Amino acid sequence: MLYWLHRFGYLTAPQVAALVYPTYRQAEHLARRVLLRLERRGLVLRRPGAPGERGHYALAQAGARAVVSVYDVQPISGKDVLRRISPHRCFANDAVIRLLRAGTRRVWTEREIQRGAAPFRSLGPKVPDALATDTEGGVTWVEVEASRRGGRDLKALAEWLVHTAFPPGLEFLVPLDSPQDTLFLERVRFVLAVPQARSLAQRLYQALANMLGQMDYNVHDYAANTLEFEIPGQPLQVGFE
Repeated sequence: MLYWLHRFGYLTAPQVAALVYPTYRQAEHLARRVLLRLERRGLVLRRPGAPGERGHYALAQAGARAVVSVYDVQPISGKDVLRRISPHRCFANDAVIRLLRAGTRRVWTEREIQRGAAPFRSLGPKVPDALATDTEGGVTWVEVEASRRGGRDLKALAEWLVHTAFPPGLEFLVPLDSPQDTLFLERVRFVLAVPQARSLAQRLYQALANMLGQMDYNVHDYAANTLEFEIPGQPLQVGFE
């Protein structure tokens, strides 16, 4: 539990349960018991949630020292991150947990990316919200949509996809960790975390169609192997189905 708190920054009890006890029927109850014990021992900090909201847990200084003693990492206390709980970060953490539970072996959380603990931090002007990679170095770039993108922002996203992430006609995948060049951008997954974001696929289709039409490329072919749209709890949509 301390190791996962180090990697994610902060987690709720259900998130801890999903990571540590994925097959247990009473996973959340068990996670809460252990977290309470860790809190009493001074290893974790807890920020209670507002009425109707879940509380969050992070590493205390003693918990950070405990992680150092077991893992070859440099964790720090989560005292500061608990002061700035972000719904966007919570959605990003959920997305990573779903990837792990689906069998993805190698992931980087938003906190790891922001702290420079991932092999790269950005591609062009964009910073990922999470990353996952397969054994051959193909990377899934996760974009968490926690609001409705406006027109200018949507246009910038389409331009990034076409001109930076997946330039039409490029015969190789874009490398992400230059100069090592062991990781390559394979797809971008948009996590539509709130109802207001669920029209993104339709609106992005139109923005890309306008842009690609001028280059004589079909938007369905372009997106078929590069774009994914995830609504939590629903089947993954690949491309513009």
